[in-house]
Parts: sequence; C-alpha cells; structure tokens
Amino acid sequence: MASLSGLAREFDPSQESFGTYARWLEQYLVATGVSGQAKRRATLLSVVGPKTFALLEDLVAPQTVSDLEYEQLVTVLQGHFEPKSSEIVARFRFHSCCRDENESVTEYAARLRRLAKPCQFPSETLPEMLRDRLVCGIRDTRLQARLLSQMSLTLESALALACTSEAAEAQAQEIGRAESAAVPAARPLAVVGRLEQRSTQRAAPPRAEFIIIQVK
Repeated sequence: MASLSGLAREFDPSQESFGTYARWLEQYLVATGVSGQAKRRATLLSVVGPKTFALLEDLVAPQTVSDLEYEQLVTVLQGHFEPKSSEIVARFRFHSCCRDENESVTEYAARLRRLAKPCQFPSETLPEMLRDRLVCGIRDTRLQARLLSQMSLTLESALALACTSEAAEAQAQEIGRAESAAVPAARPLAVVGRLEQRSTQRAAPPRAEFIIIQVK
C-alpha cells in the first residue's frame, strides 16, 4: 500500500469540483487501506492542502478540525465549495445550455449530464430531458434536422447519430485539406511592357503593348 502514497493530491478548486475530489479521496482511502474515523480524518487533513486546511479551520470555528468526524468535515467543505442552488436555477442553467463552438458531441453530452444532477429530474424522464436538450442545443442545423426527422429518437440513438455525423464531417475536412495540398500551385505570371512610338506628321500618343509570360 505504501506505493500508493505518492498518488495523493491536494484539492485545487480551479481544476475540479470538491465533489469530484471527495469521491476520488474515498477511493484513495480504500486503495491505501485507511479505515477508522481518526485515520480517515487525518488523511483528509494531510492531503487536502494547506489552503483548504486553513479554510476548514475557519469554517468549523470555534470547534477544531479534530472535533469533527471525516464525513462532517467533507460536508462542511462541500457546502462551502458547492452551495446548493435552487431547483429552478439549476433547471434554467440546464435548459439554457448550448454546445460550444469547439466542443465535441460527447463533451456536450457530459456537460448536460453534469448540469442535470441538481435539477432533481425524475429518473424515468431524465433520458428524455437529456435527449431534448441535446437536440435543441447542438448548434448544427443540418445535424439538428437529421435528428428531428427521426421518428423514434432515444438519447442513445441521438448520441450515436450525432457522433457519427461529427466523425464524418471531420474526415471530409481532412480529405479536403489533403486534396488542396496535393494540387500544385500555379506559377506566377510576369507582365513585360513595351512602349512603341510611331512617327507621323501628327504625333499620336505612344502605345503600350504588354506580353504575359509564365515564369519558370
């Protein structure tokens, strides 16, 4: 188990949510064989990092971190970093979520699933809610039309169709770039001018003649 000690990491709120960190820490405790309230609490306080440790001391004051159990400390940090929003606010964020310009279909679907967690959607209707938001927020009119034309569209079939279309479009763009690179560039043309002066009784303006040649 000692070989896993180097895998411990501090919590960085700019890189992950505390909920994700807490779930990772649970698996770390299992993997390292840490059990019992005292050891679990000590491990949390040791690996969470100095900034989060100091914050936790402030959050539990006038108690000390040693007065609370592991689960209580996790709950305190969870409430600080991820305060619960109202259900209506969470649902507004979910229904307003559209796919970003450089976001893949799978990344967009993962973001929708994350936004759906605090919405408290019934489990039996959640797949339909995800499917509908995926279709409405895909930001690709041709793909959206294909999805809307399906008579029996499920979340799984919508994801499969969208991912297939995304892959085909990427391949077509790659082929187009390859073909463009294979076409030889046209050689530049040079224009050679020649000025001809005609001598007559009544002088006429000089006439310019131009010859276009191809530069080798």
